[in-house]
This record gives sequence, C-alpha cells and structure tokens, in this order.
Amino acid sequence: MVIKMVAHHEGSRSVSEEIALGAQQSRIVSAIASWCEALHGSASLKSAFSDLCIGLGAQAGILVRTRRALGQVNRIAIHDPKAEQSCGRPLRFSLAESVFGTDMDGARAGTIWHEADACHSDDSLLKEFQAARGFREFCVLVLASGPVNRDHIELHFN
Repeated sequence: MVIKMVAHHEGSRSVSEEIALGAQQSRIVSAIASWCEALHGSASLKSAFSDLCIGLGAQAGILVRTRRALGQVNRIAIHDPKAEQSCGRPLRFSLAESVFGTDMDGARAGTIWHEADACHSDDSLLKEFQAARGFREFCVLVLASGPVNRDHIELHFN
C-alpha cells in the first residue's frame, strides 16, 4: 500500500521533490500563522516578518509604512540575515518608490508587483543593490493603501 502512495508515475514529481514541496508549504503555513499572531499582538512583528520572508524564500525583505501627507517612509521590520556579509550594502531603505515611481500612489491593497512590471525596471539603485548582493528578483506586495498610509512589503530573491 505504501508503495502505491509514493510510486513514481510518468510526468509526476519524484519523492524527494514532493518532500521538498511539502517542507516549503509547511514553512509558508507556519510563517502565515506567525504573521497572524503578530497582527493580534501575541508575537513579535519583527520575528513574524522574518518568518514570512523565510517561508516565501526571500533572502532579504523590508516592511514599510508610508505616511502619504508627509512623504515619510518608515521601516517597520527588516529581514536581512546576511547584512554583515553584504559588501557594505545591507537592506536599510525602501526601493519601491524608486523602482515603481508614482504608480505606488495608486496601488491597491493586495497588489503584487515584480520589478519587470515597473516603469523604471532599470532603476540604478535597485540594479546596484542587486549586483552587490547577488539578488536577481525584487517584488513588492501592497498590504494596505488608504488616504493616510500605505503599508507594503519588499522582497529580494537570489
């Protein structure tokens, strides 16, 4: 019976691929649970954000709140475990405005943008940061967007 459950069929994943996929899904579920705990005040937001970045496979990430009227960008949490080995380029500020420009002003909650979608996808700040850190992908997830504040997550991947 067990053999039938893990039998390899043409076109299907190997057992090791299935195990890896299951582990990844488990990390994502755990990260979401941790995130929910933080939103309810029963866990550290910084820790939950790190869990979320790890669960999604990001090597670095930043959670940002922008106060629209003031144009003020506040770092809420940063996940950058390799900041010490970053060639002097730790993740310390948001790149979303530089890459996506004024498109960020009209972003709705739930919007996910990949750098390839940007009007400034060749942004020099992003390209320099990616080159220094060996990152290849950058995306932004808008969590909330209202007339006063916008919250978003930026993720960087190898």
